Amino acid sequence: MKKLLLALCLLLGSLSAFAQISIPDSYYINRAKKQLEAEEAKKERKIIVIGTRDGCLSYVIRDGRRQSFARKAEPKAEPYRWWCAQTSDYIGPLRLPEPQPVTTPEPKRDENDFALLLEELSRQRWIIISVSGNSDSSVYVLEKLEKRK
Repeated sequence: MKKLLLALCLLLGSLSAFAQISIPDSYYINRAKKQLEAEEAKKERKIIVIGTRDGCLSYVIRDGRRQSFARKAEPKAEPYRWWCAQTSDYIGPLRLPEPQPVTTPEPKRDENDFALLLEELSRQRWIIISVSGNSDSSVYVLEKLEKRK
């Protein structure tokens, strides 16, 4: 009886091993693909569009809102003022008028804004999916898949 039970166990063990080996690898591959597609279907796709001009950040479109970045304004050249003084009018050293303080604040501008933004987005796991442009400007499109809330 013990020999019969032992032979039956060996037979069942060899059949289960043969059944496992006979399943093709494509079955497991297709099954894994379906699981990945199901996981991606549960996630929400978010997109960010970044525009640059001459290598500097120009605008960012995120969540349907556009944020523009002003280019650094070049300082305007002011003409020199010359005065002619007569020797009789000369009392002391001539002083030029004091410069007027700038009333409009200059926008904060850093040439590294684009690089810093890309570094921050890469830390947040955003992926660049397309880049297009020419010698003057370029547009970067980034995407991220997040779980729906």
